[in-house]
Amino acid sequence: MISYAQREYAETWFTRLRGLLWTDSNVWMSKQLVLRPCQSIHTIGMRYPLDIAFIDRRHRVVASYTDIPPNRVVVGPGEAQIAIERPTQDTDWYQVGERLHLKARSERNHT
Repeated sequence: MISYAQREYAETWFTRLRGLLWTDSNVWMSKQLVLRPCQSIHTIGMRYPLDIAFIDRRHRVVASYTDIPPNRVVVGPGEAQIAIERPTQDTDWYQVGERLHLKARSERNHT
């Protein structure tokens, strides 16, 4: 299981569109961005590659990719409902079939 200090959630149209664009990869090395709902990811305009996992409604990993370079589009399988992304790292990443615990909207503080 992969452990992270923090997951941030992008759940509006604009925050999902922006994703990690215009961010510093060093700031995100111990964090993940959860995009919900999300069936595809773009890396257009990114300055660094991403690791991406697509998650179904039961919070199981249905596709997992590492080191996706800038200026690409990655479409998840049909059952994908959520995407998780982080700057590419030399550490473990999610495997297909792995089940995740993602916080429900009611479990998070909204600012």
